[in-house]
Amino acid sequence: MVKIATVIVLTYLATHLQVAALTQPATLPTTAPTTRPAATHDPAPTPGDALQRWWQAMAIGDEKAFSRRVVFRSATGYCNIYARWVFASARLHEAAMKHKLKRERGVRGAKWSPDVSLSPGLAPAPPSERSAPHVLDEIRKIEWTIAGDMATPMNSPFSSSEHGKVTAERVDGGWVIALSDPDDKANATELNRFVQEFTAITDAIETAIDRVNAGEFLSVRQVNDFLQDAFEKVKVERKQG
Repeated sequence: MVKIATVIVLTYLATHLQVAALTQPATLPTTAPTTRPAATHDPAPTPGDALQRWWQAMAIGDEKAFSRRVVFRSATGYCNIYARWVFASARLHEAAMKHKLKRERGVRGAKWSPDVSLSPGLAPAPPSERSAPHVLDEIRKIEWTIAGDMATPMNSPFSSSEHGKVTAERVDGGWVIALSDPDDKANATELNRFVQEFTAITDAIETAIDRVNAGEFLSVRQVNDFLQDAFEKVKVERKQG
């Protein structure tokens, strides 16, 4: 069961750049991640350490630490908006809990109910804290191939997934995580469309956060209805485009 749970968490992490709380309660960021490399980096002594520290920054929602432990090498901006979407989703989950949005009883057997859970169009809420030690164990097992100032993980789920391609880059005498456009995406046109659509979606999520904090949305259903309208608009624009 532990192995299965670990695989699930790692798959989740590789897909969503979203992680469990590690050594303290999650304090989610209040602003979206920067789309430029941080002015001052916080490099680690090895690529493996860089991956762990990057993971830990995500785990506790420390955006400042995250921005110092990653560089974006995404020509299309794909990785930047994906990270922004994940952080925005996390902040909306946190706002819903903080303000105790009203939740109705769901339909038995339903995979998702708009009256119970926030939209599946968000990045999922973090896994439980109990998963953290198992994920760290798996991260420590990752082997790296180093070529000059670039290091590539050889046996991990981070090679290339929806969040982008994960490598490590030598910066300021140490290592930080580098995120670049995923290898398995069809072409730049597809990535550019993704960036445009996810920018609109993330803008809607951040607007929803503001309205929850302002007391305008009092229930999960109100948030989901607002987001659904935004998502439908994106779909319509895609068809028209």
